[in-house]
Amino acid sequence: MGRAKLFLGILICFIFFPIHTFAAKETVWQQLNLGPDFNFYSVCVHPKNKDIIFVGTDRSVLKVIKEKEAQEVLNVTGDTKTVNYLSYFQYKKRNILFAATGNGLFISKNDGRNWNKVFDGKSRGEKNCNYVCVSLNRIFLATDYGLFYSDDLKTWNKVSGDLLNTEVLNIIADYSNPKVLYAVSSRGVFKSLDLGQYWQRIFTWIAQDTEESDENSDDDKLSEETSISQINFIAQDRKKHNIFYLATIFGIFKSEDDAGTWQKFNEQGLFDRKLIQVFVSKENNLYVLSKRSIFEYKDEIWHNLYRGLDSENLRFLFQDIEDNFLLATQQGLYRSKEELIRDNKIVKDEKNILEHFKDEPTIQDVQKVAIKYAEVSPQKIINWRRQAAARAFLPELDLAYDKNVYGSSTGAFAVGPKDWGVNFKWDLADLIYNPDQTSIDVRSRLMVQLRDDILNEVTRIYFERRRLQAELFMSPPQDTRKIIEKELRLEELTASIDALTGGYFSKAIEKSKKYSKNKRGER
Repeated sequence: MGRAKLFLGILICFIFFPIHTFAAKETVWQQLNLGPDFNFYSVCVHPKNKDIIFVGTDRSVLKVIKEKEAQEVLNVTGDTKTVNYLSYFQYKKRNILFAATGNGLFISKNDGRNWNKVFDGKSRGEKNCNYVCVSLNRIFLATDYGLFYSDDLKTWNKVSGDLLNTEVLNIIADYSNPKVLYAVSSRGVFKSLDLGQYWQRIFTWIAQDTEESDENSDDDKLSEETSISQINFIAQDRKKHNIFYLATIFGIFKSEDDAGTWQKFNEQGLFDRKLIQVFVSKENNLYVLSKRSIFEYKDEIWHNLYRGLDSENLRFLFQDIEDNFLLATQQGLYRSKEELIRDNKIVKDEKNILEHFKDEPTIQDVQKVAIKYAEVSPQKIINWRRQAAARAFLPELDLAYDKNVYGSSTGAFAVGPKDWGVNFKWDLADLIYNPDQTSIDVRSRLMVQLRDDILNEVTRIYFERRRLQAELFMSPPQDTRKIIEKELRLEELTASIDALTGGYFSKAIEKSKKYSKNKRGER
């Protein structure tokens, strides 16, 4: 009887607590086989049928049904053919598919069977449409040369003010108040409280490569007006509508007061900060996208969702009606799926995998060599400052030479004594302030930024290579083509690290392998 109760207790534990105790979920990417290779820029899914996918390429719109071969339903003509954005919107109680392209705005009222061009800009900048938003039956169109709106898809009005003739990247409507809109442009983030009639800039972020100037100086105002903002995308929290996020080329920003004030967000684990998209999922999870990586924010740290993702140039992230993600990239279209991974298996595999890579240089070794090879070591800045400080103790040397010429009664000239003079001069003001320090400050900031970029790049490539090695070791592809693609990608990543380290990486691996072989031979 006692054994029966024990067995029943164990059985109940397995039934009610299997996942939390023994398994974990992990996002894995699976490439959709769409036939010929395409260069994908955008993607969306039918709002009522998950089996119908529309993908924007560098020349057309493709319709994919049940993940089979793609059918071209819109061919874009003109100098710029890229389909930058695709989305369904409810307009006058009807689902309409919008396609923002490099040659105007197209719509389809019958799921891609027929298309009508509803906007054709006057200039090349106006023709290049980046994003669409529909709020209260008003359509907003972001272009390279201003923001337009229309109430009937026939007559278009161009927004005036600070957004006039400005590159607008994306635009969203507030979840809690559809009259409130936010737009990201090359001049910063703008907000409208009256359905797009009047816009006010609320935030901008511009890289500072020069000395900080007076806030009220004319030069600073001129720089703010003419410089290009480094902000690419805005997204709103789905539950707490006062929270907004910005994707910039310097990381992610967060606002908790309706986009009034902004602060840099936690970047732990975010090794690629040049972000092109920020995305809040239906479950209110936060994701960011760079050209090379996609990250999820979980447990106060960013996690790179890399498994199965072979493409390097990522473009756009979309979530379908079943909460799966679709990712448009230069090398293909990917769909996410979640796999259950046994925790004990993960620990065991990780230990075995790390043993296979012990002959390779560590990330610290690679970073150190990359800094030295690029000549961006912090010691270089220290030496500059020491040399500038020592300048006050070094005199200026002035070497003078006088030649006296004397005449004679016969009309001949003779050269007299040659007088040499040496003068030394010290500028004691350099002890208090050396003008070279200003130049050093500017150069040091540029060097620090360059060093950070190099470290971020070499770190990203190093761990992408390591993850690819682990994936090939743990679950090698069965398809020969896939194996070749992954091996070539591995060689490409190795070559990229070599380029940043002057060939050190491959040489160090080869040297370690020879040493290990010789050591095993001695045994």
